[in-house]
Order: sequence, then structure tokens, then C-alpha cells
Amino acid sequence: MAGKTVSDRNDRNSQEDDVATNQQSSFVAVIILVLGLLPIITAAVVLINNFISHNNKLAISNSAIILSSPSAIRIACAIIVSLVISIRGFRKKSLDLSGSITAILVGFCMTLSNTAFFVVLLTFFLTSSRLTKFKSDIKRRIEHDFKEGGQRNWVQVLCNGGIPCVAAIIYIATIGSGTLPLNFIRIKYYNPSLLAVSVVASLGCCAGDTWASEIGSAIGSRTPRLITTLQPVPVGTNGGVSMIGTISSAAGGLVIGLSYYISILWCCDRTDNMWDKQPPQWPIILYGAFAGFLGSMIDSYLGASVQYSGYCKESKKIIHHRTENSLHISGYAILNNHAVNFVSALITTIIISYGAVNYWPA
Repeated sequence: MAGKTVSDRNDRNSQEDDVATNQQSSFVAVIILVLGLLPIITAAVVLINNFISHNNKLAISNSAIILSSPSAIRIACAIIVSLVISIRGFRKKSLDLSGSITAILVGFCMTLSNTAFFVVLLTFFLTSSRLTKFKSDIKRRIEHDFKEGGQRNWVQVLCNGGIPCVAAIIYIATIGSGTLPLNFIRIKYYNPSLLAVSVVASLGCCAGDTWASEIGSAIGSRTPRLITTLQPVPVGTNGGVSMIGTISSAAGGLVIGLSYYISILWCCDRTDNMWDKQPPQWPIILYGAFAGFLGSMIDSYLGASVQYSGYCKESKKIIHHRTENSLHISGYAILNNHAVNFVSALITTIIISYGAVNYWPA
């Protein structure tokens, strides 16, 4: 009896030491995160200033609206397509009622602005919905908040589609309706290209995170490691990374970039007969793949630092909120999963867009 008491006391002391170590590593990760945000904010200011500057130059030359306004037929198609996809998502339990209503708005704006925007959004929705249902029996055993089919609500839809939706609205207001080639050299194409890359980067990030988490948790054969300390953590821990998950994240982003590239080849406006003089369009595939990888890494880092992960002794599952029976694994309870997804998508969009503006092949 005495031996068991000593053993229990040692286990409690060991758990307390682990909690203290995890809290220290989370604190260091938050400090690094804050310092890392400074150059990202600077890059965002530069991009916004460049966008406004190019828009003013086009306004002076009386060519601010490059493409025509949406036609009645395009508006009708946008309404029908967004309704069909949202209703399908609701029936397949990929969306709940609030999520399907919000998806109608996002889908309408994306379809109305640029056909390529709609294609990448559709690619993200179909692949993510399919992967969410992939080996759901395994995910049901390890996920505390598991939902059959995913059933994304309006918050999740906006966190994934909010940035592309805003980019689509700006595209319609300042450029028009249609698909243009990616070209950061000519003033005429700079803003459309910047908005297009931001859409690919944002959805590439979301796709990468979704592919990594859904595939990694279902078929990952090795214990994931916390991105901030590289210590082994249970499957489902925020900030846990694995080889299969990392590869899947790049693959998810690559699919988004590839879908945009194919859309450009099929749907691009070529009325000015300048297609042969445009820079190469294929780099968007690589930027999409990098967005998937980078977005997944940023999401994992945020999850390990500013999102709580704990182990529930009762349910034997990973939980993302503190309880009396939970054992702290990593992170502070600052952001929830939705906020982490949005912030990681925003940071990835800024980094990828800044890189494309400065390093796109001529």
C-alpha cells in the first residue's frame, strides 16, 4: 500500500514537471510569435500601399475598370451555382444550416468575380469535404468534438473563405468580372494578379491544413511531434506535426495551385492579344504548394503556442479547453481553432503574396 502511494506521488510530481515544462515552452513560442509578426505586418503595409498606388495610376489613365461589369447571365449563373453547391454540402452534412447560408454568399462573390476563383473554391470544398469523411471511424475515437461529415458552421466557412471572398469583392469593384493572366510587371495586371495570388494563397493554406490534419490523423503511423519542442504528443494535439501530414499539406496546396493554373489556360481573357507576351503562369502551382506547406506550419505553430491542448482523463481524448480533469499538453487558451485557422490563412496570404510580387519569374 505504501509502495503504491509513493508511486502515485511520483506520477503526480512527474505530471506537474511536464506541465511546467510545457508552459515554459509555450511562453517562449508566444514571444517568438510576437517578434515574427513585425516583418509580416510591414509586408502587409507594403502590399496595401502598392495596391492603392497602382489603382490610382489606373484611375488617372481612365482605365481603372479593366474588365466589364458582371452581366445578367453571369449573375444568374453565380446565384444558381452557389445555391446548388451549398444545398449539396448541407445534404451531405459537410455544412450545417448556418454554414450553407454563408457558403451561398461566399460562392456567389467568388463565381461572380473570376471563374478561376470559383474553380479553386470548388476544388477546396470538394477535396476537404471528402477528406473530412475519410476514415471517420478512427477520427471519432480520437477527436473530442467529432462531427459526422464535418458539418462546418458559418464561422468555419468565413475563416476558410472570408479572405478569398473579400478579395473577390475588391476584384469586382476595382477590376470587373473575368479572368486575367498573372503579371506583376504591367500596371494593368498588377492588382488583378495580387488579388489572384491572395486567393490561391489563402485557400492553399486552408487546404494544406485540412489535408494535413485529416490525412495525418487517419493514416499517420508514427506519433506526431510538437512543432515548438519536437517532443512526442498524442494524435490530435494542436501543433503536432508528422511526416505524412507535412507531405499532405504541400499536396493540398499544390492541388489548389494546379486548379488555378488550369483555369487560367481555359478561361483567361485574351482580348488584348498579349497572351504570348505574358510571364509564365506555372509558378502559381508552386506558390500554391508552398502556401499549403507554410500555412500548415504556421497553423501548427499557432496551435502549439496560443491554443490550448489537454488530455482528458475521463474521455481519454485530446480536448481544446481547460477542465478540472484535463492534463495540460501545450499552448495558452488565447485563440480557439477557428481564430487560429483565420490568422494562419491571413499570415500565409501576406507572405505568399509578398513573395509573388517580388520573385515572380519575368
